[in-house]
Amino acid sequence: MTKVESMKPIRAPLVSRRMQMALSIAAGGAIGSVLRWYAGQWTSTSVPWGTWAVNILGSLLLGLVVGAYASRTIDPAWVNGVTVGLLGGFTTFSTFTLQSVELWESGRPQWAAINIFVSVLAGLTAAVVGLAAGRAM
Repeated sequence: MTKVESMKPIRAPLVSRRMQMALSIAAGGAIGSVLRWYAGQWTSTSVPWGTWAVNILGSLLLGLVVGAYASRTIDPAWVNGVTVGLLGGFTTFSTFTLQSVELWESGRPQWAAINIFVSVLAGLTAAVVGLAAGRAM
């Protein structure tokens, strides 16, 4: 190696890998949160249809992405942007729990129990189906 070659500056990436991951998650979270808000706009009944829809769809998609990712080489920033960011912003455990308490407190304990049962069972089922589909891809 010549003296000139050894003096070449080492170029660092413009954005560190950690920052790429954080930006990917933030962008996904912003999109997922807005989609969640839109889903809530078309459901305003006493039954938490919108929360069921986003949580069950989110569970299915999370299983699908994780299942597909397990057998492929996909950029972790993309995977985390979709799973932690987009789907994390889209799904809503906190709304599910609050709605369950509100149903109970409003004198509808049967709907609170249905909400809990449907959310957990359908969410788990959707995640299993998504994982299987993702692995089969």
